[in-house]
Amino acid sequence: MAGLREKLDDLSRKAAWAKVIVGWYHGAVQHAVRLKDFSPEPARIAARVGIDEAQAAAALRYLLRLGHLQVRGAKLILGPEAQRGASGLPRTMLRLDQVGVMAAARTALDSDAGDFLALTVALDRGRLAEARQVLRACQRALLDLSDASTKPDAIMTLALQLFEQKGTP
Repeated sequence: MAGLREKLDDLSRKAAWAKVIVGWYHGAVQHAVRLKDFSPEPARIAARVGIDEAQAAAALRYLLRLGHLQVRGAKLILGPEAQRGASGLPRTMLRLDQVGVMAAARTALDSDAGDFLALTVALDRGRLAEARQVLRACQRALLDLSDASTKPDAIMTLALQLFEQKGTP
């Protein structure tokens, strides 16, 4: 019976993760709690992140359920699961997340609100694992920088893609 309960709990977590991934803005809501002017009111979160109030309220519920946010006293804080990621989800869910991130990037690009870099390189396929390690090290360094920020006042998104160019899209 314990094994069945663990499987159901795992499926429940993956279903909740799937809902989070479909809503690309969950990461922004998650990290908004660290902003110096943060308010847990869905209307204020929605205005800050650029989503509607129902999306903000739903994001808060899912992030609390997944352990990405926790209630400490009268405050919301990042939970222990905040940086773990969505391992084990189908690629289709991850693709939906990237579609949302890319749409947000397009908006930022149109408004000169971001810092953009595109890099194309020739690489031995045998060094792909090493290239992935470099990207993960960059991600960890930015997470460390975020953790060291004592009074953050902006939510930033870093999107990293590493893929092989195969003809014209």
